[in-house]
Amino acid sequence: MIVDFVRHGETQWNKERRLQGDSDIPLNDKGIELAFVTAKKLKEEGFVFDHAFTSPLVRASKTCEILLDGSGLKPQPDQRLKEICFGGYEGMRFDELKEAVGEDALAPFFNDPANYVAKNGAEDIPHLLTRLKSFWEEEILPLEGKCDRVLVACHGAVCRGFLVLLKPYPIAEFWGNHQFNCAVNEVKVIDGKPEVLWENRIFYDPSLVTFIPKKIADGEA
Repeated sequence: MIVDFVRHGETQWNKERRLQGDSDIPLNDKGIELAFVTAKKLKEEGFVFDHAFTSPLVRASKTCEILLDGSGLKPQPDQRLKEICFGGYEGMRFDELKEAVGEDALAPFFNDPANYVAKNGAEDIPHLLTRLKSFWEEEILPLEGKCDRVLVACHGAVCRGFLVLLKPYPIAEFWGNHQFNCAVNEVKVIDGKPEVLWENRIFYDPSLVTFIPKKIADGEA
């Protein structure tokens, strides 16, 4: 069985480098374009999904809808696939954080994730990993032998969380692989054991990318 974890298309908050988290922000025109281009390329390469899950947040569910267009599949929403929550920091640009709270409160999240302590109502990484592990064990593994290819439409930190669990990566390397909008991460499952085949693959011209990340994440979640 193959499982494809796909990050959502671009939103205006992505473009403005705002912390998005579980705020329900829709795709912008570029995000819709990226999803349609990705859907077309996946079909050309023979991707046929026979089951699909999506984060309930609209930027992921709309991306999923576009990727499944014409398939007849209805994706199953799951709260465990929502993006990591940034609490009271959501909606802020990175350059606003220090001015607003007197410190770059989320710098450890991006630069030292193994030692990140969530504040101001934000979610910590172990909690994210716990809910993703539950989803993997309860929803994905039982599909082996029943499905050939499964789509999971989700978010940047969620994709990374699955890679930490399945590769596995240490939490210290949580940000080691950027996730572009509509990037695809492919995992093969044989007898319940995952093998990551590839990460952060895009199916569109790289010139369509709005920005290239620096060391610190650029408001991508």
